[in-house]
Amino acid sequence: MLTLQILIAFLLVGASLFWGNIKSIIGAESLEMHRKWAKEYGGTFIYMGLLGAPRLYMTDIKALNHILVTSPEKYPKPETVRRGQADVIGESQAPVSFRFARSFLSD
Repeated sequence: MLTLQILIAFLLVGASLFWGNIKSIIGAESLEMHRKWAKEYGGTFIYMGLLGAPRLYMTDIKALNHILVTSPEKYPKPETVRRGQADVIGESQAPVSFRFARSFLSD
């Protein structure tokens, strides 16, 4: 069922099969498309990345707190995100980012 919903969303927003919605995002001012979509579809929606990879966008603070702070082990990051994070902050520093997020979001 989720696959059908993603396909419908993909077709409705006019994403291309290769670029997804990336061209719309790149061609807009900073976060302009995200704000437009959030206004149109609500604070939690899926848009398409390269090759139709679904990307989740979420502005709900309670949901973000649950995912990032309360239960991060239940919502693992995709491998590409983990590799990118390791490139930036180092493999051994990844748990530190969770502790920082936990302290930041719980205040």
